[in-house]
Amino acid sequence: MEKIMKDFRVLNIVDSEMEITNQHIAIIELVEVEFIDFGLSNSDYKPYKFGTDGKRFVIDFKSDLARSIIELAQTKQIIQLDLSAFRFQEEVKNGIKETIGYHNNVNLIRFEPEQEEVFISEKLENIIQECVLYHHTDMFFNFVFRYIIDIELSSNQDILNISQLKGIFDIYKILCPYILLESANFKTSEYEEITESDKNNFISKYSKLVTHAKAYCDVISGYAITLDKELIEVIESELEDKSPFFPKLEQLCLLRGYEIAINRIENNLSNSSFFNHEIVTTENFEVIKFFPTPYGFGKKWELIESVKNSSFFNLISNYLQEYNLEFVKDEETINELATKFVLESSMENKLYYYKRRARNDNYVQFAEQDRKNPIKAILVQGQLNFTKK
Repeated sequence: MEKIMKDFRVLNIVDSEMEITNQHIAIIELVEVEFIDFGLSNSDYKPYKFGTDGKRFVIDFKSDLARSIIELAQTKQIIQLDLSAFRFQEEVKNGIKETIGYHNNVNLIRFEPEQEEVFISEKLENIIQECVLYHHTDMFFNFVFRYIIDIELSSNQDILNISQLKGIFDIYKILCPYILLESANFKTSEYEEITESDKNNFISKYSKLVTHAKAYCDVISGYAITLDKELIEVIESELEDKSPFFPKLEQLCLLRGYEIAINRIENNLSNSSFFNHEIVTTENFEVIKFFPTPYGFGKKWELIESVKNSSFFNLISNYLQEYNLEFVKDEETINELATKFVLESSMENKLYYYKRRARNDNYVQFAEQDRKNPIKAILVQGQLNFTKK
């Protein structure tokens, strides 16, 4: 795509989050500068002028572009942007229409008006978060990255260097929206039409992933009805037409898992550590999600070898200690929680345990937690969840 370069001055910068994806963003109000048609002798300086009414641009706060803009704004320098890297949407704020530019590094989910009406309360949002926790939809989309590595590299082969991860991520960014469209009939804003050749390639290599994502849709509605009685009350009280609810719940549970995973992967692409973790809090749960980084996925066979020579547990323990977490050795506590793995936060005096529960929808091959073998869960499926006691 041809670049469209424009020059701007910064009027205002706001630190914020996307409402749906919780992505950390910078909302930057910019005004285009107009250069005055005369120059000064013996100077490269070009006089310019600009107005007082700007347009808002939304950029990932952690990106190099956002950091560059913030630094240039501090010295009141001109900002040059490539507008072809933005998606422009007309939105209504406080009754006033405005066009907002979203950079390609911002993850958007497009909703039809009737979809927005379905998900209007904090209660429903919490249900979606807990559905993601129960069905591990983020774990599934995290696992997709490892699956691509296994497909694209020769059998039993690790990546040679971290730069190889970029090519894997490029495939990932096309494959996941394709999976969402094929499995849940939902097109994300970042979905790109693919050629017939690419589609046939995905069908040949990754059809099992699409099939598994469809299986999620079959069980999510059942989860909502049987395990969350309050949900039925919310549906009865808030929705006149209840028929769209469950398909949209299925879609959003998958979408939320994808948004969590893609942000996790993108934020760790340059991380040469084997592991990372997140802490997620909902109305009813607090969970530590422990997972390999993209580099850890790329070094899967090296990690498997560490299991054979008994150094794997030390790798995990050393990582956790950096964050004031350590495995509990007290047998009474371990037996009380009916698990072999309990973590203690020395800073907050909290216990988190690897929660075993019976499941009928345990698709171990495609990233569900392996309840019998936690080591396999982290190495093969790619995530280990510890629930706060």
